[in-house]
Amino acid sequence: LFRSDAEDPNEILVMAVGGHVPYFSSTYDNPQYVVRFRSHDGGLTWDNGTNITYDIYDLYNNGAVGKAKGIFLTSGRIMQSRYIKVGDYYRLYIAHPFRGEDDQACFVIYSDDFGETWQVLGGAQTIASDGKDESKAEELPDGSVMISSRVQSGGRTMNVFAYTDAAKGEGVWSSSSVPVPMQSGKVNACNGETLVLPARRNGDG
Repeated sequence: LFRSDAEDPNEILVMAVGGHVPYFSSTYDNPQYVVRFRSHDGGLTWDNGTNITYDIYDLYNNGAVGKAKGIFLTSGRIMQSRYIKVGDYYRLYIAHPFRGEDDQACFVIYSDDFGETWQVLGGAQTIASDGKDESKAEELPDGSVMISSRVQSGGRTMNVFAYTDAAKGEGVWSSSSVPVPMQSGKVNACNGETLVLPARRNGDG
């Protein structure tokens, strides 16, 4: 992810899975790691990575599905806000599946300091998606955030977070649901991306 608003446009952030423990074997004490990598020269050289596993895990200690056992930062791009800027940085979002002591779910984390610290969008007490598998976040044109999650048995769940105070990260999730065209058997259970594309109707502009 290129930090396009920085004085140094060559600064890059990568958030990655680390270690040798698979997601479904991960536990709080023997986790699949969360690692942050930074480059300051457009990707020519990188730091050695920073293990921030428990910075993320501990966000969920009093969450809706119990203490963290596993978190998988799913493959794909980090979503950078087009509209919300706090201090020097535009907000970043990552959607991810989560295994807790009580159940599984999907959540979205966000950062206002280019990945140094993270918070759970809507709080850990509210499940963003009950898809329980690979997830993606996308920002809608009004600044709200949509999560799209693969359902392990097939299909995709969708949900939207609407801000009440964007600068403070406050707002509410709607209800996680499976749209009819996204039901099991109608779409492949793939790790699909959601994209918002600018378009203009030729007929009336």
